[in-house]
Amino acid sequence: MNRAADTVVKRIQELKTERVGVLVVALDGPSGVGKTTIAKHIAERIDVVHVLCDDFFVGGRNPFWATQSAQYQIDNVIDWRRIRREVIEPLKAGKPAGWHPFNWDTFEGLSPRMITAEPKRVLILDGAFSARQELQDVLDLAVLVQTGKDVRVGRIIQREGAEYSEMWHATWQKAMDYYFEIVRPPESFDLIVDSE
Repeated sequence: MNRAADTVVKRIQELKTERVGVLVVALDGPSGVGKTTIAKHIAERIDVVHVLCDDFFVGGRNPFWATQSAQYQIDNVIDWRRIRREVIEPLKAGKPAGWHPFNWDTFEGLSPRMITAEPKRVLILDGAFSARQELQDVLDLAVLVQTGKDVRVGRIIQREGAEYSEMWHATWQKAMDYYFEIVRPPESFDLIVDSE
């Protein structure tokens, strides 16, 4: 994954010489591809604001989401409007940003904990669907992170356990496939990197 991070950093450095203001980078890709690991490697090399899009999960249990269409899941699972309003817009305006992440402890509502970020030259949005079309006007670089399906599944099993992995794939695979094949196919990204 260091090579993937190196590739993204190189492109960011090029963009810094071409554009002014905050550069917004979306690290997109299916769950388990290694987006967060790559984002952390990038943050070790350059000063960034690293935002986990999972902080903006709207809530709801898998049985609810499993009954929804792929398009509904893509459009509604992450509150991209809050990301835009609470993170992107203030940081691009040179102001601090603050947001309450989803409360993963209670799996309901927002955490009382506030995350804050001071403006930096680079903002990384880390999460599936982060390069969505509704944010294209504020994105400077859309990066697709890829790896083999077996690797992805193995990482999810290692992270969450086999039972959760099976339930997750039954719920979310159709949305992932639809998004990365139809809504945001590989050729629509600015850069594609392979995680290891």
